[in-house]
Amino acid sequence: MNSKAKRYTSNIIDIVTLIISMIIGAILRIVGYDWGGYGIHQPDEIWMVQPAVEMAAAKKFTYNTFYYPAQSFAKINAFIILVHRKLTGTSISLDHADQYYVCRITTAIAGVLTIAIVFLIGNYLFKHWGTICALLLAISPQMIIISKQVTGDINVCLCGALTMFLALKYSEAQKKIYMFLMAFVAAFATMEKYHGGATTILIALFILLYSKSFKDFFIRGLETISAYLISIILISPNIIKEGPLVLVNNFFDIAKYKNIDQKPPYINNLIDYVQCGYMHIGGILYILAMLGGIIVIFKLKDKRFLVIILGVIKVAILCLLNRAFLRWGLELYLMEIMLIALFFAYIFSKRSTVFSFISAAFGLIIATELLLASVFVTECARRTEQDVCSVQAKYCNENGITTDNAGSTFYTAFELGGFVHNEEHAVWWELDDALTVRDGETYKIMDVDYLICASRAFWNGQMERYNLKDLCIYKATVDYPDIFFLPTNGIIHSYNDLFLCKNYLEGINKLRNGAITGAYDIYIFDLRNVKYINQ
Repeated sequence: MNSKAKRYTSNIIDIVTLIISMIIGAILRIVGYDWGGYGIHQPDEIWMVQPAVEMAAAKKFTYNTFYYPAQSFAKINAFIILVHRKLTGTSISLDHADQYYVCRITTAIAGVLTIAIVFLIGNYLFKHWGTICALLLAISPQMIIISKQVTGDINVCLCGALTMFLALKYSEAQKKIYMFLMAFVAAFATMEKYHGGATTILIALFILLYSKSFKDFFIRGLETISAYLISIILISPNIIKEGPLVLVNNFFDIAKYKNIDQKPPYINNLIDYVQCGYMHIGGILYILAMLGGIIVIFKLKDKRFLVIILGVIKVAILCLLNRAFLRWGLELYLMEIMLIALFFAYIFSKRSTVFSFISAAFGLIIATELLLASVFVTECARRTEQDVCSVQAKYCNENGITTDNAGSTFYTAFELGGFVHNEEHAVWWELDDALTVRDGETYKIMDVDYLICASRAFWNGQMERYNLKDLCIYKATVDYPDIFFLPTNGIIHSYNDLFLCKNYLEGINKLRNGAITGAYDIYIFDLRNVKYINQ
């Protein structure tokens, strides 16, 4: 099939299904946007929210720190924050959770827009493919989890999907306008998060596939690179002065290794990214449908289907870095959804009654699995009163424990997320700024009556080192991880899709009956009878 093959035109059923999918997707992404309460428990969000807040406060759209680099959607969020202040009178400050909520809602909207773009991509190439894509993407738990966090990854995924669609438009007649639009979108993605630059490889691939000669490829390549660099400068003019040094200090800190002999954890990273696609999400039917989609692509022999290879490109690059964050690889999970949808679209196109009926049954199981997982995730997000920090705060209020008489580690009600709020009584993970041991006896070196610890503080044996077990007066145990720590990790995984559906349903019921969510278990220790020494 050549690049000018007939395009499928969506019918009324496709359009109605898209609208329904976007409504469902919006509900699942926006409900629970205030997870974590007014403390905000996601420590990485500040790197995306702070640029928006500071630009809004200064009433200018330049920001001289390029950490993520958070230079694209932060400008949009800054404008919305200004409008929000005018409408509500809320002051602009990182101390207000409202600023986080504004950014979370715009992130959710980006997730919903991705549904529409994927609909266009799929229905561009195969009958009803985009329609099924939209329906499955609307209820994709991975996408819903990340759509509830201001990390920039959903925004980059939206840019990736838009680049894929523009690549298809470029394949029709190789018009340079689409080439330049792809360059701008890629620049926008790069200036949101550095890994968004992976979209440039997809652009290069499509320019190569549709070039008439090497000379044509070379000229178009130079034009695209120029457009890409110019777009970056247009998005953030201050990068000319501020950017180069920041790139070295921040981006390469993630990419580099501690010593020259250190080997990239390529295989381990790859396993992490691949497993997140189906582990705790889908079972064997999910995997088989995905493999079926790959077979369909080989059968159709249409090079335009290579647009979905962006997920492979992205993860191949990410695996070279010295760390892996599963949210960085969203395009891989987008590709999985698209492969599953293509398999079912192809089967239904054959109009074989028996085979279509069996496939429909399998598809219904997969859709039910995804929907239940997404409802479970949304339940975790919206039940802020059941967050472990909220539970701990209630206990403290009832028992006279305050920030004045207690020291606290991070991820507790008094030190939410990963940032210091009460410098005088903040306790680091080793606990050695609050406690010491002399001649086998524990002493406190912070003059407090109580010590509140997240369980992360005990990874290196601090519970035993400071003899804390007998001092514990309260423990709040997390039943399911919060949004930041991926709620689906709390579900017992199985390759049996029906068993997974049962597990998700049980999780939903437990949450509705008071199950606790959060990052870490929280312990409270009574130090009133522990001797204090002033070091």
